Amino acid sequence: MRYSLPFRLSLLFVLIFFSALSLAQDFAKSLPATFEGKLPCADCPGTLWTLKLSPDQSYRLNVEYLERQGNDEKKIEKTGRWKLDADQRKLTISQKGQPDERFEILDANTLRKLDMNGRPILSELNYVLKRYGSTSTAKLTDTYWKLVQLDGEPIAADQEKKDEQHIVLAQENQRLTGFAGCNRIIGGYQLEDQRIAFSMAVSRRACFKGEEAEAKFLATLSQAARWKVDGQNMELFDQAGKTIARFQAAYLR
Repeated sequence: MRYSLPFRLSLLFVLIFFSALSLAQDFAKSLPATFEGKLPCADCPGTLWTLKLSPDQSYRLNVEYLERQGNDEKKIEKTGRWKLDADQRKLTISQKGQPDERFEILDANTLRKLDMNGRPILSELNYVLKRYGSTSTAKLTDTYWKLVQLDGEPIAADQEKKDEQHIVLAQENQRLTGFAGCNRIIGGYQLEDQRIAFSMAVSRRACFKGEEAEAKFLATLSQAARWKVDGQNMELFDQAGKTIARFQAAYLR
């Protein structure tokens, strides 16, 4: 049986509409989520974008200008509301008094930044943000938490896994272990709802590198007052509610 051209076009439109609707629904169900990517910059090596989307349609965007010289602003933070456009394939984030940012939803794990008019940016450079971690939620305890950010500064990846700064909070006996940058961490921790406190010691040895990084890491852990796990990420906050450290879940060694 042959169908007329108008009927086939109408059917195609319906299929495209429901495909976009399904994509948008899958995306919304996967929240909360954090998306990250290194995007181009006119006067620096790049900008690190971190976009956190919540199911209540609120968001937080951090843009860090990498290695920018001079007195120019190096970090931007925006908060506000996000919404899906009518075609269900585009995401718009808004903050009062600021220009909107628009993204195309490629899939539940991938966003592509668009220009100010919501059109694709014609460039061979990267404009993609990828979901940070996965949709599953890691456990606070018995997880290898690798340090990825300390006091707002990203931690460079170490080629030797044995030397990366990390902590493990064993559920049994509330025992804390890890690596501070030069020495092993041993100690304990206390939990009360979202509150946390660490008690630490280090196994001292000759330190040829990492001494400064270790001191900063240990001082930050001693200031921790609250914790939050979001997907495969953990954040520690001080008494004032400021994020002081960020970790990524990894497999136990």
